Amino acid sequence: MAEKEKNKDDSADWKQDKYAVKDIKNAEAEDVTRISDETLLAYATQALSEVEGIVVSHTGLGGFLGKKGPGKAIKIESSDREVVVDVTLELEYGVRIPDVAGLIQSKIRKSIEEYTGKFVRSVNVNIEGVRLPTAEKSPLKDEAVAEKENKPEEEEKE
Repeated sequence: MAEKEKNKDDSADWKQDKYAVKDIKNAEAEDVTRISDETLLAYATQALSEVEGIVVSHTGLGGFLGKKGPGKAIKIESSDREVVVDVTLELEYGVRIPDVAGLIQSKIRKSIEEYTGKFVRSVNVNIEGVRLPTAEKSPLKDEAVAEKENKPEEEEKE
């Protein structure tokens, strides 16, 4: 009889302790792994380094790490299970924009999903501009200079 009373007392203790697990076999694990946005940003930046046609500033791809400015922005929004990536950048002149944007999207998506297990809901690529090539001598510039040089001679003749 004392044993029955002892079991009653034990069940009363379980009711008082809201964190106690009565039946360990039916308990669900509550372990959590959190992945910081900075970690996701590192994977996105690494994926960008594999894409040709992106304008890289003098600071390198490190310039993409959350800094604002022309050609330098990756924004990450994440929850426990999914990620949204916004990339704003400049491309080199002459690349086919849809091809480069698609490659950026697939590489970032693959990298984040493969290494973190999170679902990438979207990778939004915003092309801020196109960097024109700088040439030492531009044919247009040479023509303009030649015109200016020829004008005073024509005016003097009149």
